[in-house]
Amino acid sequence: MAKPGKNKTENHPIRALAPAGDPRFPWSSSTVYTVCFFLSLACYGLTLGHDFVLDDALVITQNQFTQKGIRGIPEILSHDSFTGFFGEDKNLVAGGRYRPLSLVFFAIEHAVSGAPWLHHLINVLLFGLTVMIIFGFLRTALARIYSPDRANWIAGLAALLYAVHPIHTEVVANIKGRDEIQAFLFGLATLWISWKPRPGLLRGSASLVCFTLALFSKENAILWLPAGWLAYIFLDRQDWVTATRKISLFIVPAFLFLSVRALVFRQILDSPLPMEWLNNPFLKITDGQYILCSASEKWGSILYALAYDLKMLVLPYPLTHDYFPNHFPLKKLSDPSVLLSLLIHLGAFVVAWRNRKSMPVLSFSILFIYTSLLLTSNVFFPVGILFSERFLYMASFGFCLGVAGWSYQFIQTVNKPALAIILLLIFVAAALTLSRGRAWKNNLTLFQTDIRVSANSAKINNALAGELLALAASQKDSLGKIKLAAEAEGRLTKALQIHPLYSDAWLQKGNALFYQGRFDESILAYRRTLALYPEHTHAKANLHLALREEGKRQGEKLGRTDLALQYLSQAYSLKPDDFETLRLLGVAHGVNRDNQRAVEFLEKALALQPGNAAVLFNLGTAYFNSGNAPKGREFYEKARLLDSTLFIQ
Repeated sequence: MAKPGKNKTENHPIRALAPAGDPRFPWSSSTVYTVCFFLSLACYGLTLGHDFVLDDALVITQNQFTQKGIRGIPEILSHDSFTGFFGEDKNLVAGGRYRPLSLVFFAIEHAVSGAPWLHHLINVLLFGLTVMIIFGFLRTALARIYSPDRANWIAGLAALLYAVHPIHTEVVANIKGRDEIQAFLFGLATLWISWKPRPGLLRGSASLVCFTLALFSKENAILWLPAGWLAYIFLDRQDWVTATRKISLFIVPAFLFLSVRALVFRQILDSPLPMEWLNNPFLKITDGQYILCSASEKWGSILYALAYDLKMLVLPYPLTHDYFPNHFPLKKLSDPSVLLSLLIHLGAFVVAWRNRKSMPVLSFSILFIYTSLLLTSNVFFPVGILFSERFLYMASFGFCLGVAGWSYQFIQTVNKPALAIILLLIFVAAALTLSRGRAWKNNLTLFQTDIRVSANSAKINNALAGELLALAASQKDSLGKIKLAAEAEGRLTKALQIHPLYSDAWLQKGNALFYQGRFDESILAYRRTLALYPEHTHAKANLHLALREEGKRQGEKLGRTDLALQYLSQAYSLKPDDFETLRLLGVAHGVNRDNQRAVEFLEKALALQPGNAAVLFNLGTAYFNSGNAPKGREFYEKARLLDSTLFIQ
């Protein structure tokens, strides 16, 4: 029998301070695990019927490495995660992106089935497993400082809150969010497996493998080093030296990952960031040019965005996938909202410090939130955007734990009524998550939903216009096509009012005008695109089509042959081997009585389509008009054999 004063609480003084008479935890661990898993499935099961959406194109549908299936894995491991989409290494964001493990899974899944349901299913299953691990880890960790009942209450509430928190919808419903899911799942599993004072060889090896998988899922998994250190300090009640020693084991896989990453990115690390508004949150557009914002605007916006992170953890409404420029404008350090944000941050750290002994769970939760935001805060390097919901996927663990610990006080004193209120809040959060999940059905649904929140976003106006134009292209009814194109044009006009240097919006505006038959206006839009992006291949191809169609319109509908020839000549200079351009030039020169040029262009057109009866007929006419009757009869005869109706007057 242990001697008085030598029980386990001596090494864990916080447990000794835990109030006596904690309400009994009425459910078995297996029951809670089951509820956690199936609640997660209930919140996101509807995504199994969803399509590929948004950034899924980057990593799956338009990623040439992923599309190769298992054969693409070597290329996935040896390139930037976006190279398979762009076709070349591009440094669009600071330091590049190396997240090969999620793409490896996508490639394997694609080899099994190219349908989106399998990818969605695995996202949901991994999320459910994550919620289970949250409960397992917390009940193990909190049992060091609290009674088993209290540890189970807080762990169970935290896991349920995490399962239903609406901020996770983007990560789970968007297949591309797998990198976040895997990084968090494997990172937390690392901590749980290694939590024993002496985990042993098997558990130690397993934890190292888990941390390696987390790192190769997404770079931000490296934050589990400081986060784990905080967990050992606050939840395991270790001193700083012991906590440092325990976490130092995981420096080995971190070094391995960073070494591999350095080898992969050796050619693009020094590439400058693009001076483009949508990929750099600290740019402004002044007098038609990009300029860097001031230091006051940069740091003011960073502080404000961090406070916005906290706001969205507490009140995740309204949600949108688009937080690009103009969702909230740049703010100076002197702005009242920035000063308030600074007070909130300082207050949070004061609370964490003052309660580090009496309320270690609260202190850990606060510090964990800020730690998890280190790499996405733009403090150390720009990440291309000031805020995104996926940035909070890891941080929300700290938030849910803090809320669970705080809520427990009410369960302890008020008991059943308090528990009923908390469960009602969980139900409401689950309902919001389900509602938000429906928006991720497909791109059109997502953009039409989120435009209500991000009305002043150039990016989402452009994206919605793109979906409307895709629908227009598939319309057989010309009036339906024109209506959709006109709606798209309105969205693009707004996008360009917000961001006049947006080359993709100019391109799509050209397309919208083209579908409406306003070819002369579409030509101006395509030329504007090329002025901003001279090597834009789609703009060049579409400009050629617009010039050709405007030339055809001028000649056939308006009878302005000289103008028709001007447009067609410009189209020819862009694409000299296009059959229709050559045919139209031949006809226009013939109408203009320049028979020699007519013969020249019609001969070129015939070389591309030797069996085209209309070209043979027009060529015969051109030869007759130029005085070469034998040649004219020869081509007339060839045309008659193919299509005699050409000679019916």
